[in-house]
Amino acid sequence: MTAPVRIGMIDTGVNSTHPHVGNIAGGVTIGTNRETPGYEDGLGHGTAIAALLHQQAPEAQLIAVKVFDRTLATNRDTVIRAIDWCLQNEIDIINLSLGTANSAHRSEFEYAVRRIRACGRAIVSAHGINGTLALPGCLPGVIAVVPNTTGKDVIHVVRPGTFSESAALSSAKIIFSASPYPREIPGVPHDRNLHGVSFAVAHVTAALARIWPAARPSQDWESTLANALPDCQSVEA
Repeated sequence: MTAPVRIGMIDTGVNSTHPHVGNIAGGVTIGTNRETPGYEDGLGHGTAIAALLHQQAPEAQLIAVKVFDRTLATNRDTVIRAIDWCLQNEIDIINLSLGTANSAHRSEFEYAVRRIRACGRAIVSAHGINGTLALPGCLPGVIAVVPNTTGKDVIHVVRPGTFSESAALSSAKIIFSASPYPREIPGVPHDRNLHGVSFAVAHVTAALARIWPAARPSQDWESTLANALPDCQSVEA
């Protein structure tokens, strides 16, 4: 029997009693200088991410890696520690709901991505934030995601050398474009629900999780996922 794919959600934690999130397989809170048990979500963002992942990849094991507490703000060292915790705890796919435009952090994130690839694992993150390239999403080896401005659930693939308005920040690597909306809440319009590039990231993470059990271990999960998506989801502009 194939072991279920394990997704580490680096986020605000999870409300494990919420009916939409399924069975959370575990988690941790990563602080500046320590790790503590527990991962209760006080902001709701991580719970919404977990709900989307559970809906779209129900066989996956979800592990909460809490790095935010009272606000959606953290620091580089905490994020790097969270990534390393994921690798030490056999996480297959790291869903990173954050990014930074600070180029001073580039080398540390590059080293982290090398560690992820050396283990045959994958990381999914935002390619850009507010029109600026984001780390680590813009780096080679990271599955980079931008929001699909059409709002459709289909995932588009923009390959190097092609043009897409949503991925215009770069044509040097594969970019995945996905819906910026979470799991729908009955009676609540899209724009009144949480939304943003972090949910586009989760859509792509779920797509990767669905093909993971049948895929061969790879250091190039970007190409593996792009080649696995149906032709109708691949954009060659």
